Amino acid sequence: MFEMIEDRKGSAVLEERRDLLSNLIRASMEKSDSEKDFEFTHRDLLGNIFVFLLAGKLFRFPYSECFR
Repeated sequence: MFEMIEDRKGSAVLEERRDLLSNLIRASMEKSDSEKDFEFTHRDLLGNIFVFLLAGKLFRFPYSECFR
């Protein structure tokens, strides 16, 4: 996952892509204007990716079959 994120960060097509991973990477690359704003770290990026993958798994299959 780390390699995929770094490859996407260095890609010239990052601004052209409109998928969830690209949007999360762009959000993590933005700098906040003030110190009070939340800073989106690399750890936050991985956590959000995990949550979206898990949510997709839960809604794709019935809950009882997901955790067998």
